[in-house]
Amino acid sequence: MLANIQTRISNLPMILQKKLPMVIGAVVIGIGIGFALGTNFETKQVATIVAPVTISPFENISLVAKSAAVYDLTTEKLLFEKNSHAQLPLASLTKLMTALAATEKVGGNYIVSIPESVLSGGDRTSLVAKEDWKLSDLIDQTLVSSSNVGAVAIASTVGLEDDTHTPVSAFVKSMNDLATTIGLSETYYINPTGLDESGNLAGSYGSALDVTKLLSYIAKNEPTMIRATSLTKLTTESESKEKHFATNTNLSVRSLPFLVGGKTGLTDLAGGNLAVIFDIAPNHPVAAVVLGSSEKSRFDDIEKLVDKTLEINGLVTKK
Repeated sequence: MLANIQTRISNLPMILQKKLPMVIGAVVIGIGIGFALGTNFETKQVATIVAPVTISPFENISLVAKSAAVYDLTTEKLLFEKNSHAQLPLASLTKLMTALAATEKVGGNYIVSIPESVLSGGDRTSLVAKEDWKLSDLIDQTLVSSSNVGAVAIASTVGLEDDTHTPVSAFVKSMNDLATTIGLSETYYINPTGLDESGNLAGSYGSALDVTKLLSYIAKNEPTMIRATSLTKLTTESESKEKHFATNTNLSVRSLPFLVGGKTGLTDLAGGNLAVIFDIAPNHPVAAVVLGSSEKSRFDDIEKLVDKTLEINGLVTKK
């Protein structure tokens, strides 16, 4: 066979005989490059096929709420969000700041007297005019029952009147000042209750993310302030030892495990709002907030978020 090949080569023209080694070399190099490119292409194809796809644990959650956030207060990580920066009416979530601003300004032992003027708004309440309360007890009564009378009584007593402000407007200014200090850049308070000012102006505006930041601040600095809001029913006493009873407006108190506290909100402009703190481990709180839901669906929305968070952390089985 070798003799055959040599004979065939000797029969070629002399110029081709001289260039034959170069031609063979080029063919060999070409085959090598083609093989390398083919191998590399196949490797890239395989890598693309097996690349992992990251899916959020909350991927399939469906909420009625326009906005929501789940925030780990310990790690300071946002676990879930839906339009969490949207500024929406806060309704009675406002009372969380009312209670906090008063507590930080004068302390829980400060005595608040219920002004007769705040009882004329038609609010259903057990509070009585000129009755004295320790601030911390009145806050418990106000937050659990979402009392507008209690919120205005706190604001009008703690707020300091000056040439440009009534006691209530001065207090609302202190609420906004504290919001700025905490870093609630998407929040603004107009009154201490969160009640709508008119058919197109809410009593306060804020984002779900800001509400989680507010809850985080409360949990770290004034944790006893919301302790009573984890109860279904509450009995408090005024300074005259008169007993007052309150039923929690948060219907989820009965069904949320490891609940630390929370607050409801409901107005025509806001729809249904709800904010809660719950534990996923000892001393490991998480905040969940929904804004712009409905009166009923706010509880369903929060329960979905809490259940999923607990499931992720191995505390409940998937429903």
